[in-house]
Amino acid sequence: MSMQAAVDNDAERRRVEIRASLERSSLAFHELIGSLQEADLQVSRPGTWSVGEAAIHVVSSIEQTPALIRALRGGHDHLNLPLSVAEPIKRLYTWWAARGLTREVLLRRFDVAHRTVLALLDTLQADELGRGGHAYGEGYWTVEHSFHHQREHVEDHAQQIRRLLGRS
Repeated sequence: MSMQAAVDNDAERRRVEIRASLERSSLAFHELIGSLQEADLQVSRPGTWSVGEAAIHVVSSIEQTPALIRALRGGHDHLNLPLSVAEPIKRLYTWWAARGLTREVLLRRFDVAHRTVLALLDTLQADELGRGGHAYGEGYWTVEHSFHHQREHVEDHAQQIRRLLGRS
């Protein structure tokens, strides 16, 4: 096998792993949101997001993934503000986006964004998985890390939602 064929095979294996991870997180998000009542979206605790805010944050993140990947593919930073600046902006945006939110809207927006991210994954070339830049004030991210981050992000906020609802 040629060196290029080995690189291509490895990249394809990694894309398959990423796709499986994204599909699992999609199923988990659907299961969680499907288990909620509309009133559950308003549940909150002092000092943390409401269930709806945590859920829309997950959706917004996956909606932003294509812009993140485009930047990282080109070796550029993406929304790399200091956390002291970014966090209050994120909090305000999340609060605003969660107003009047329904489970149907959450799932519809998630599904559109999820399909877009999967389609983007299919366009990646072998040499692009390791490209990167600084993102979200959290250090250096590669394209591959950004895809894996979506699964981790869904899992983290799903756990947060379960805790808010007393289900953990």
